[in-house]
Amino acid sequence: APWTILNELFENLKFKYRFKTDYSFNTPYMEENPKLRDGDEIALMDANNVVKTKIRSILRPLPLEEMRDSKKKFKKVDEVVAAAGIKIAAPNLDDVVSGSPLRVLNEDEDVEAELLRELEDITVDTDDEGLFVKADTLGSLEAVVHLLKEMEIPIRSAEIGDVNKRDVIDASIAKDENIEHGVIIAFNVKVHPKALDDLNNSGVKLFQGDVIYQITEDYEAWVQERKEAQKKQWLDAIIKPAKFMIIPKLIFRQSKPAICGIEVEAGTVKQGYALMNANGDYVGTIASMEDKGETLTAISRGQRVAMAINDAVAGKDFEEGDTLYVDIPEKHYKILEREFKDKLNEDEFMALDEILEIKRRKDKDWGKFGLFEY
Repeated sequence: APWTILNELFENLKFKYRFKTDYSFNTPYMEENPKLRDGDEIALMDANNVVKTKIRSILRPLPLEEMRDSKKKFKKVDEVVAAAGIKIAAPNLDDVVSGSPLRVLNEDEDVEAELLRELEDITVDTDDEGLFVKADTLGSLEAVVHLLKEMEIPIRSAEIGDVNKRDVIDASIAKDENIEHGVIIAFNVKVHPKALDDLNNSGVKLFQGDVIYQITEDYEAWVQERKEAQKKQWLDAIIKPAKFMIIPKLIFRQSKPAICGIEVEAGTVKQGYALMNANGDYVGTIASMEDKGETLTAISRGQRVAMAINDAVAGKDFEEGDTLYVDIPEKHYKILEREFKDKLNEDEFMALDEILEIKRRKDKDWGKFGLFEY
């Protein structure tokens, strides 16, 4: 935990580690010149109020021992002076917030009012929508929130403590509204055992660790992966440019549906696509495609298959040797042009240019963007 400079009244003391029982915890600190004595009355903060208590015991680690290791030995002392790392035993500390300021009570000052003013200086702004942040101390929470704000990541809730069932439920509700908000950033905290099953079954994404930059990098990588997957899903749903030729002497049925042999010249042709001829006239829709007895839902450049076309009449809507084009809706063309042009290969580019030329013979403004469409 970060060390904090205390003034002569032990302001801004950082708390982090529980020690022994429900009335004791670690208190690493640095200060200017004050003393802290066994029996002193002190004031700290829980989530909502000032907590007042009396020190029952001050424990100081033996020289060269690590105070955060609860197995190490401590020496009971009557008082400590700057600078010292100690453990304090006192009642009513269960709900004290990690990172709470600590003040020694005295008759000359309104310590409660001063504590509240100090907490007001630690600002954690949240948004109506966003992800959820949990951290181990007030200082850590403020730092994490500040970093996420700099990254322009919205935050719906920011609290101290382990991830609990309520956090998972709230994040699950947020996920239903926006999957990128169904996220919990957990810095230097654990997931409560009773919340694990809910978390695993909720679809909420947890980013947990004790290095905040690693957590945010993992979160950004996940967001980017989601965007790429979403782009691919959109691209798969968009009707893309393609064309094929009616192979001469391979018209097997004239109509209902027309069946003929075709060869794909550009792009990917899929079952259900609407077709047009070189004049931009509607021909029909692809009912099915088959190759050597195998039914296909999509075929690519160079493939030859038998195609059934609903609504078409061979000899009327198309002839042997004709080239037919996929009839791209104007909305799909604009999405391709604006979002996915870099995803098209060379033959798809050529087919798209031909389709655009055909469409604009009938409507010179087809596919053009309006003033507010960019």
